[in-house]
Amino acid sequence: MAKDRGIHREVTNANPPQENGIAERLYRTVLEMVRTMMFDSKLPKAYWSFAVKYAQEILNMLPTKAVFEDRTPPSLFLQKKPSVAHIRIFECRAYVHVPDEKRSELDPKSVEGFFVGLSENKKGYVIADSRNHLRLYKSRDVMFLEDPQCTERVRIEVSENQEKEDDAPTSNEMTGPQLLEERTDVEVEVERKGGSKVSKS
Repeated sequence: MAKDRGIHREVTNANPPQENGIAERLYRTVLEMVRTMMFDSKLPKAYWSFAVKYAQEILNMLPTKAVFEDRTPPSLFLQKKPSVAHIRIFECRAYVHVPDEKRSELDPKSVEGFFVGLSENKKGYVIADSRNHLRLYKSRDVMFLEDPQCTERVRIEVSENQEKEDDAPTSNEMTGPQLLEERTDVEVEVERKGGSKVSKS
């Protein structure tokens, strides 16, 4: 069938990476991003797969030479400008809300962890527990503290209406043990130094 259509299959030689330049350059780009993320976060090397998948998420939202007019692949596929509100600093401190049905009255309302990626096929963040790094939380109700020196906290909760309007693609889901909850309310609250709060819809 391929020969009838004038298609000639040709394979590359074994070992020389020069014959697969596009894939090798992309591999190096991803590797440099992962190395930088791991060095900056000071995480154990066991988290390298999280860094790779998050680097791919970022690369997929950047312009490429294969697309005309400096447009990104998601903008062409979705026919609208994609959202980047879900992009966070890798390994930044995060607080996952614990729903009422999963805690008693005297238990803390949140669990401290650090951001390691995005959930697959749904809007959510993957947070590793600070006390037990083998435990992962997948939740949409997360408060991030991206700069340890910063005195303002940002909390973003996505509504069902907003989810229909903004279907930003997410990265591959990491296989974690627990999904805490799915929130449906909307609130963007910024708490600044001095106790003042600014709410945005």
